[in-house]
Amino acid sequence: MRVVATTGMPGSGKSLAVDVAEELGFEIVAMGDLVREETCKRGLPADPESFGQVASEVREDEGPGAWAKPTADRVASLEAEGALVDGLRNLEELEILREELGRHVPVIAVLASPETRYRRMLARGRAEDAESEDELHERDLRELGYGLGDVIAMADVYVDNEGDPAQTKATLRGVLGDEG
Repeated sequence: MRVVATTGMPGSGKSLAVDVAEELGFEIVAMGDLVREETCKRGLPADPESFGQVASEVREDEGPGAWAKPTADRVASLEAEGALVDGLRNLEELEILREELGRHVPVIAVLASPETRYRRMLARGRAEDAESEDELHERDLRELGYGLGDVIAMADVYVDNEGDPAQTKATLRGVLGDEG
């Protein structure tokens, strides 16, 4: 099975990579879904503060790569030719995925400016999205504190997502079609 991972700041456009991967037949395993599931299990509200609290608490209790083992388990249980792991937050997660899955997992970093990312968040309206520029800044700092900047810096491929989404998708089709 081919396994590829995405990373990027909140609102950067990782969902475009997910869309393209699905078009190409990849199964998607979103690390954020694990955080959302755990937040719901704990009976907490589905909001940015609760998601951040749970993500941080689990990392504090189990280490920075805590979300990677259950993610790798989900990937390993798939009967697909390819899987895309969406939302790597640190290098420890990447190393655990590679160890657990027994292979190199290429990382695609999707990049966009804070202004572009904030505009997108306002438009999509997800529960975990920032409702103000200050909230986005706080979330960015939290994500960078997890080590997100390190995994972005070490990515295998960078995709600029400042412009036309159709062009970004075309770039991603080329990248995902060539990976493996």
